[in-house]
Amino acid sequence: MCCSEGLVRACVFVVNFALGLIGIVLLSLGAFYTIQLNQYELGIPEDYETLKFLPIYSMIVGAVAFLISFWGCWGTLKSNTSLLTSYAAILVVLFILQVGLGLFALLHIKNEDDLHQQLEQRLDIAFSKYNQTAEDTAAVISIQTNLECCGTTSPKWWSSVGLEVSPSCYGKSQQADAFGQGCIQALLAFIVRFAKLTAIIALSVSAIDVIGAVVALYLIKCIKARQIRKVYY
Repeated sequence: MCCSEGLVRACVFVVNFALGLIGIVLLSLGAFYTIQLNQYELGIPEDYETLKFLPIYSMIVGAVAFLISFWGCWGTLKSNTSLLTSYAAILVVLFILQVGLGLFALLHIKNEDDLHQQLEQRLDIAFSKYNQTAEDTAAVISIQTNLECCGTTSPKWWSSVGLEVSPSCYGKSQQADAFGQGCIQALLAFIVRFAKLTAIIALSVSAIDVIGAVVALYLIKCIKARQIRKVYY
């Protein structure tokens, strides 16, 4: 027996609406952090360079979620069991991708002490080349401006190496109003926040994929039951 087919269809549409929203969120999140990470590229340690692929992975998963939501709606409107079957199968694949995305993000921050140490080494090199190479100077300015930080550990870092505090530490304000946080801690917080946010979203919404697959399969059962009744009655 099958409960109201209309109710099941409504459930499928609700799931697809949620999938569409999730897709947009993951796409937006990935695009935003792709731009941000590109600005801090010189500050990312070599052992953590795969971080650059995390927002790309997020955008791919988001795009799949967004597109599959339309697939599910179309299959439901047309009562097409083949479309709904493939929709359910893709949702299972999407579930695996989202769990993978969440774990991939968490693995990058499982050892924050190591990440902190490598960020310190990387930024020490970049900051020491300030005003020596155009690439490192631009990277330091970008990091300090966007993360609102100053020096590797604090504004005092500049005087410790015999340099004036970089104007990017205070922008249009006075030097005395320079950002108080060091850039090592600021970049670490940025990376950890990004990884945790991505993992939370991906792992939390992966349950929707399972619900969607189950509801779609149940709708297929309802459609087939209705078709059989038409034949015999």
